[in-house]
Amino acid sequence: MAASREERFVDPGLDTPVTYFKEVEGRDLLTPERELELGKTIHDGRNEILTKSLVIISRFQEAEDTCRRITDWLEDSHKSPLSVEDVMAEAKDQVSRCCRRLGEKKVDVEQLVRDINRARREVEAAVSEMVEANLRLAVSIAKKYTFRGLSFADLIQEGNIGLMKAVNRYDYRTGYRFSTFASWWIRQTISRAIYDQARTIRIPIHLLELRSKYFRVYYGLLKELGREPTPKEVAEKVGITEDKVKEIINLTLDSTSLETPVGEDGDELGDFIENKDAEDPFSMVGETEMHGHLEAALDSLDGRERRILEMRFGLGDEDEHTLEEVGQVFGLSRERVRQIEKKALQRLRHPQWRTILEDHVGC
Repeated sequence: MAASREERFVDPGLDTPVTYFKEVEGRDLLTPERELELGKTIHDGRNEILTKSLVIISRFQEAEDTCRRITDWLEDSHKSPLSVEDVMAEAKDQVSRCCRRLGEKKVDVEQLVRDINRARREVEAAVSEMVEANLRLAVSIAKKYTFRGLSFADLIQEGNIGLMKAVNRYDYRTGYRFSTFASWWIRQTISRAIYDQARTIRIPIHLLELRSKYFRVYYGLLKELGREPTPKEVAEKVGITEDKVKEIINLTLDSTSLETPVGEDGDELGDFIENKDAEDPFSMVGETEMHGHLEAALDSLDGRERRILEMRFGLGDEDEHTLEEVGQVFGLSRERVRQIEKKALQRLRHPQWRTILEDHVGC
């Protein structure tokens, strides 16, 4: 009997069970209407949680202010011409009114807490439904990144992490379909994981992608020609030089961990290899200080401005992205992204930051 599509697809060496694919593909996809409804539930629910949490905080602030007023009144009561009995009666009346107000606030706060818990459950249910309905999207994208150093199970796991990030950042009001938005986050998370985890000695992500393209062309020519293609034939098909082909082939060689034990004294291989690229300690201190100033400057921006600059200029853990790519993430036009970027850069040119940054970069 022929193997099912899932069984043919799963490598026996992978630890992802076939049942996972059956379960994922058995889930219904969301209709555009349901997707919009879930997005609205998540957005409105989170706003309700935030708004009512702030109201609760204000209620406690009001109670604290009331108690402070009573304390101030009692401290000033000794200056009053009233008798001790009159002062005590007035104090009792003040406390009674305060307790009634606090009692009303207690009921109000209890209702707010119930509303927050209800909204939280609704948001969690909507997030769960949206994630589960799009698990197959993460699987389909993960398939395209096989044979790049991570197991398929790890690729799926990273894809699911990217999917959850997308759900948490999706704004249904932009008009974009969720799958379009989520695909970018899934690819970004998987690519970053390959870059960070796939090799002992890290290789730039563009070389890993080029290697994957090389072998797709290689096996295509092997099938087409009926023989092993020459490096020149593959290079012409891929559109690269033969020297680049040699570099790609070298990437396929197994790397040896620098933590490999050597001898019986606890030494490691890396202890015997000179790091010619090691930085001068004073330069490292300077760069650390510079990084701190840059972080402080970016913190002066609002969240969206900072995120856009990070994506546009490859700051932090980000790769550089085009205006269009950034716009897809935020649901903005290219021109609007350009305007926000320009405004953020103008804010960083404020003398407070410009003087500090010029001391380091010499501009």
